[in-house]
Amino acid sequence: MKLSVIVPVYNIAGHLPHCMDSLLVQLSDDMEILLIDDGSDDGTSGQICDRYAAEYPGLVKAVHLPHSGCGTARNAGLRESAGEYILFIDGDDYVSPDMIRTLRPFMNGEWDIVIFGFRTDTDGVLRDPPPEDYPYGKPTSLSIDPQLLLNYPCVWNKLWRAELFRRGKIRFPTGIWYEDLAVSGLLMAEAESIIAIHDVLYYYVVREGSITHNTNAERNSEIISAMEFLLAWYRRKGLLEAYRESLEAVAVKHVLLTASVRVAEIDPDSTVLVELLEYMRVNFPNWSKNRYVHQFPLKHRMLLLLLKGRHYRLLRKLFDMKSKLP
Repeated sequence: MKLSVIVPVYNIAGHLPHCMDSLLVQLSDDMEILLIDDGSDDGTSGQICDRYAAEYPGLVKAVHLPHSGCGTARNAGLRESAGEYILFIDGDDYVSPDMIRTLRPFMNGEWDIVIFGFRTDTDGVLRDPPPEDYPYGKPTSLSIDPQLLLNYPCVWNKLWRAELFRRGKIRFPTGIWYEDLAVSGLLMAEAESIIAIHDVLYYYVVREGSITHNTNAERNSEIISAMEFLLAWYRRKGLLEAYRESLEAVAVKHVLLTASVRVAEIDPDSTVLVELLEYMRVNFPNWSKNRYVHQFPLKHRMLLLLLKGRHYRLLRKLFDMKSKLP
């Protein structure tokens, strides 16, 4: 089996058919689609998984689990997978009809990770994310370019060689948000050959209930667990010192610029903000001197100044003003 496509499913009956339609147009005799139903309780999502498995035997397999979160579902998919390469597709997203055709030449044993482009889809409006710094079309690795850790940590815009998970004994942490952040940096360190291509192959659907739109401020503290998961693995592998500056910048980008900003937008008085800033003070006391942080865009460095000074209310006002602009 050349390719396993792992699709976690949880209460997304209205989105899953679109996702599956985008995958099924790419029928291949060396591909499997694993629908991992994470204990859906909407009365429909699990049935949709079973319907596809019955309609496409040998291609689609449905696995049903008690609800435990996306990390558990992806781990179950890894256990069930038989492919040499892995794609993770969230069941409420969809992919380009040319995805497999575009990626197939890279499934030749030469590449450990292939990074491809994506767009966000908000009510049908497609947008390109801010550009990331990749040496497109050129082979690279984390040892050559440690700044790879600072790019998007999502696992769904990458083709992964399955051997990376086995060799590094890598599985997703369970029951927490930000599990992509915890795992993608591990796989990057295991990879010997990485390539980035310009092709836009994935469409991330922005919807209510996703992490980016969830109003549960407290759960953003789980980014600390994700960071500790990441750092512990680097420590066990003896890689922590070699990549300390890059990992510190990762913490700045995600603990502060991602999680803290989200919390400040939801509730500028939340104690989670204190917890996140204290985590940075204790574990990365010199983060403001990090050379990668100095290369962040000006608007990000301004946000960091506001966070460092605990000007959470001002930060929220600025985002309110931005949202009201035409």
